[in-house]
Amino acid sequence: MYKDQSTDWKRSWKDACMKKICAFANAQGGRLYIGFDEDGNAVGVADVEKAIADIRNRIKGEMDITVGIKQITCDGKECIEIDVPKRPYAVSYKGVYYRRSGSTSQMLDGMELGSFLLSRYEPIWERREITNCTYDDMDDGLLELFKERAQDIGRIDVAKLNGTKEEVLESLGLVRDKELTNAAMMLFSKDPEYWHAGAFVRIECYDNGGRLVCSKEVHGSLLRMVDDVVGVVNYMYRNEMKRCDGCFVPKMALRETVANAVCHSAYEYKKPIQIEVYENQLIIKNQADLPEDWSVEEARRLPVTRMHNPVIADMLYYAGVIEYWGIGLERIFWSCKQAGLLMPEYTVSQNSLTVRLRLFKTH
Repeated sequence: MYKDQSTDWKRSWKDACMKKICAFANAQGGRLYIGFDEDGNAVGVADVEKAIADIRNRIKGEMDITVGIKQITCDGKECIEIDVPKRPYAVSYKGVYYRRSGSTSQMLDGMELGSFLLSRYEPIWERREITNCTYDDMDDGLLELFKERAQDIGRIDVAKLNGTKEEVLESLGLVRDKELTNAAMMLFSKDPEYWHAGAFVRIECYDNGGRLVCSKEVHGSLLRMVDDVVGVVNYMYRNEMKRCDGCFVPKMALRETVANAVCHSAYEYKKPIQIEVYENQLIIKNQADLPEDWSVEEARRLPVTRMHNPVIADMLYYAGVIEYWGIGLERIFWSCKQAGLLMPEYTVSQNSLTVRLRLFKTH
């Protein structure tokens, strides 16, 4: 093990560890190991479970970021691994900004700090304002539907659901500098495609010879998108593929995969989510802005993965469209395993993520 841009370690948990975590978050992310001496030899950590709980609480309380923390065994010694994801915004520790440079954590100041803060100032796409999009362009029925679902499920402070349309949308974080945001448009506008090209899902059904049998597009609010897409996919299997024996993609895997695509798609690329339906497989492709070192194994291992559209994810969570943060992949793999199917395949290329769910039985 060597110290480098994304790897460091300490013998014990100290204040300097917080600086290293801050530095990783402001660079490309990285891993910090606790319980190793200066030469990288494992020396262990006393009362690992308590140490992990204390570390997690301190990181969350003092920097308000979520990291992956787990106990590892090295040379028979119990140590700790802290996996720090890159943050899209600037992170500070006690008012100071640090950033990883090679194998060291550097404090940023002067022009370097100014440049760094400016680079992180640009809001992500879902939080950007839409020129000329007004409250009259929002669908009152969709907003009422959201409020009813959110109140019934109970995942949000009901006080945020009271008031005028303007007050509710602002309390939900869907207004920026008195302008509606892209997230508001995708969730509640009467016609998202009027404001943004590619805001829909295209579903195509193919026969065994690879010939297109039929196609359908699903349009409208993201609040209804997941249910509508799942309905179309099941309809195609039952009516076009004539698969009435129940051998479909497991319900949980299908819904979670569609929900992931709808929730985390990089809509700024203005390309629709694409789904291909075959007799023995289902392919779902969406635009994605993932780290270069992203892997499905890493995403399954971490308790919370980086969300491309955190505001949209929150709204879908409040409305019950998605059930949990960060464990969707594990639910997909689990349901496929329970059904005796081959494991899903994930491929990342050119700002896109392709998921292939295979219907072949493993026995």
